[in-house]
Amino acid sequence: MPMELGDLLEYAKNTYHIEEEHKWADWPGFSVLSHPDTGKWIALCMRQWDSETGELIERIDLKCEQSCLREFRMPWLTLPVRMKGYHWAGIAFTQDTDALIVRRLLDRAVLYGKPRGYTVVLDPDNRASESMHRDTALPFSGSSYRPEKVHVPDQILQMRKMNTTIGDLRSIRNKTFYKQALFMKDYEDDYPWQGDFVHYFPTYRDLNLSQLRGYFSWRTKLRKGIYEPIPLSAAYIYIYELLNGIGTDSDEDRLAKIRTFVTQSTEAGLFSSHDLKNTEDWITELGILLGLSPDVIGTYTRHSFLKRDAMLEKLMNPQDYSDEDVLAALKYVSGRTLQKTPVLNQERGASLFANAWRNGTATVFDNGMNLFTRCFGSQSTGRWYPLINAVYYEEHAPQDRDYTVNSVHSLHCRNGIWTQEYYNQRFTQEKLLHAFLREADCRFRRYLKTGRYLQEKETEAWALPMINAAIQADQKAVLEASRPKITIDLSGLDQIRSDALTTQNSLLTETETLSELPVEELPAAEPVTVKEPEQNVFSLDPVYMEILRKLLKDEPVQDLIREQHLMPALIADTVNEQFYEEIGDTILLCEDDRLAVVDDYREEIEQLIGGTK
Repeated sequence: MPMELGDLLEYAKNTYHIEEEHKWADWPGFSVLSHPDTGKWIALCMRQWDSETGELIERIDLKCEQSCLREFRMPWLTLPVRMKGYHWAGIAFTQDTDALIVRRLLDRAVLYGKPRGYTVVLDPDNRASESMHRDTALPFSGSSYRPEKVHVPDQILQMRKMNTTIGDLRSIRNKTFYKQALFMKDYEDDYPWQGDFVHYFPTYRDLNLSQLRGYFSWRTKLRKGIYEPIPLSAAYIYIYELLNGIGTDSDEDRLAKIRTFVTQSTEAGLFSSHDLKNTEDWITELGILLGLSPDVIGTYTRHSFLKRDAMLEKLMNPQDYSDEDVLAALKYVSGRTLQKTPVLNQERGASLFANAWRNGTATVFDNGMNLFTRCFGSQSTGRWYPLINAVYYEEHAPQDRDYTVNSVHSLHCRNGIWTQEYYNQRFTQEKLLHAFLREADCRFRRYLKTGRYLQEKETEAWALPMINAAIQADQKAVLEASRPKITIDLSGLDQIRSDALTTQNSLLTETETLSELPVEELPAAEPVTVKEPEQNVFSLDPVYMEILRKLLKDEPVQDLIREQHLMPALIADTVNEQFYEEIGDTILLCEDDRLAVVDDYREEIEQLIGGTK
């Protein structure tokens, strides 16, 4: 499988926590990778644009010994380009570059770079040595002092002799750990843990004899529900055991016990959630390898790509989900954009945002993409490296199979190699997504008259058709809801007919009676006076009404206010109080004793007062 420089950098970060370092501002195409323990360079990364071919050339000088040139004999594996010395080899990233070999060479560079020297301090009064590690003193010739020997059980000694020699460095480490873990799966001890322990990808072989006894004693108590302090690196050995099924009863029990350990140890204050953050992804990756369903996996993990996939599925097919589901997905992918908007304090806020997004997914832009694909890109295909940053060994080669997370993510295993079809988070256009949601927030605030407005941006006018369509749909829904609902009970139809017949007979009798009377004795009809409806629905002082009409026509009102001996601030308070129930906001502003109508409410005010004439 071809490999790019970015793939190697991601492997270095996930496996060894090595970050790319850009050390030269004038040479942005050059960067280095440093050893996690010593800080010394183990790789020089080079990117250069070839103007003739129009392609980006990627190379790396790796400190993995030039013996690899004879070992693999690949055309893309060369002498170093920039670095000097036998320890360095060059790698060119082409269509033929083998990812497995390159990762193996990086493993070798990290292993060769580990410090192998030791410091022995003979002067016990040397204060500078306080920071050095001193387990025991050295016995000199003639001295009667001898350090106390640690009794080591035979099972630990036998475990230490177990080794695997076939495979690359990573597979040797993982297989050896698995064999040793199986051998020690039921072992118990009673010996206190002593000292500190810090190590990347820790296994049993990284512990000394005293630490081995201390670790297994700690594990013995842990399995009984007793959580005692231990260095984080040692705790990761226990997590690696669970990943490999050591001390578990079933596939699902692996996930359950990892979840329990993370929860209980953080609640006990032994570690922080950040210390154990890798376990969230490991639970997901292990569950997929074991063939457990996404629903089952989701019960044991909180922050993994499963959650993002679930949110993307709702945004890709918003018509299949409720307003609340779509809004939750928008909040998840947008971070803080929608956290404090007053629109969501309104009952219709969720519906407005959800419908605006639905309109976006139904809109096809000039480039043939809808709003979802513009924000999140098209589905990508790439390699998937499950548990690459953990100590995990599969006893049997994985069988060819397919695993579907949901409609936006699927994984496929062929010949032991996993690939995935997914929406790569690196391709998310966050600025475009935030621009759409911000413009929607801006327009919805004005529509709902929240009183806390955002400034409109002309650069985001492309989003208006989708947003305005959501507003129009909401207006229509409000209008429909305001219409009275008439319900006819047909079960009482017979009674209605009976009552109507009785009334008809009564009317006929009265008419016949009236027709028998002399004409001059018929009662005269009373004249009916029809009152014209009042145009002004507000009990507002006529002077105030005149002032308001003048302001709507942009006519001066200062002279009228002085003639009537009125105060502008009092006028504003009175008018605003009268209109608040209808409009729900301030309609008249008073600044420096000058009155002005809020432009957003002009049309509504004119309708309410019957015009400006």
